Amino acid sequence: MNIAISASTICYGSAASDFAKTSAYAEVCQDWKKWMEDGLIDINIPMNYKPETTDRSKKSFRAWTDNSGKWRGKGIVYQGLDADNQSAADMLTQIDYCRKAGQTGFVLFAFNATKHRDAIVPGLGAGLGPAPKLPVNEAPYNNAARQVYDEGIQLAINGQIPEAEEKFKQAIELDPEYADAFFRLGRCYLKEQNYSAAKAMFSKTLAVDPSYAAAKKELKMLAGQ
Repeated sequence: MNIAISASTICYGSAASDFAKTSAYAEVCQDWKKWMEDGLIDINIPMNYKPETTDRSKKSFRAWTDNSGKWRGKGIVYQGLDADNQSAADMLTQIDYCRKAGQTGFVLFAFNATKHRDAIVPGLGAGLGPAPKLPVNEAPYNNAARQVYDEGIQLAINGQIPEAEEKFKQAIELDPEYADAFFRLGRCYLKEQNYSAAKAMFSKTLAVDPSYAAAKKELKMLAGQ
């Protein structure tokens, strides 16, 4: 399955140029440099919560930002920024540093509903500009399969079951782990009273996604067929 593994990692103390001498490695046994190099995690989020309040804190933030970028292996780094103890202007300064350092992105912590968040949101919004419009629940690798799947849904709604079946089969060919396509194909077979084929599709649905409750329900109902 196309799943990215992320971890929020330790980066307190000195950002030594030798990772083995950092607190992450020496004190808490978090060898996230090697995890990134070996591909054990895809996204690293260093908890770099060092506000722009002292020269020492500023220096530490920048050192960890630079080093985590060098230690990313083939993965991605999203720098974790302190959103609890900084002004919007200070946070924008750190965001700008992350971008200039080539960081892929940033994460704000903590950003739950508080008076402090309410106070900094206008400044952050003005500094960052409008958010880009992004696709929702739609990964690029799955776009073609999703389009064919949607066509199959419309055909099924219109009662064109054989045509819908072909679309769901095409979606599965494009994405062999498309659980919804297996399930809808099974439902088409049910409408044609092809119970053995329906059971096979619901079973394949669960093979891809064992938590698929609707497929479990259909198999239970078909148990007596």
